[in-house]
Amino acid sequence: MKTPQVFFLISSELRNAYPPRRCIEMARLVSDDRDDYMLVSIEPPLSKEIYATYEKLDKLILATRFNGESLFPLTVPSVSVYICEPQDNVLMQSERIDVHRLKLLDKGEVYLTLNDANANNTSH
Repeated sequence: MKTPQVFFLISSELRNAYPPRRCIEMARLVSDDRDDYMLVSIEPPLSKEIYATYEKLDKLILATRFNGESLFPLTVPSVSVYICEPQDNVLMQSERIDVHRLKLLDKGEVYLTLNDANANNTSH
């Protein structure tokens, strides 16, 4: 079994951005239109107030925003991503997802290092 990737996520759209979140790769997910969604666990979880969700978020689905960028593997210093919430737990029990059951929460950036994430974050 391969070692999960670890990287850092920040929001690029929120007016009141949150501090970087550590992301740990959990699974590669596929849909009918693409094969590069990444299910991640995040530390610390995001409070439900940040994105007006019913519960705190400790898992997200990320997808690259631009052609030619990839999370598999993440090899460049930063990548632009869509930050999504699965609409039910069923999505996390399969490697196949229905994009209509994802909720787009935000646009963000992932960074290989915490220092880079902090340097590009507007939350401080």
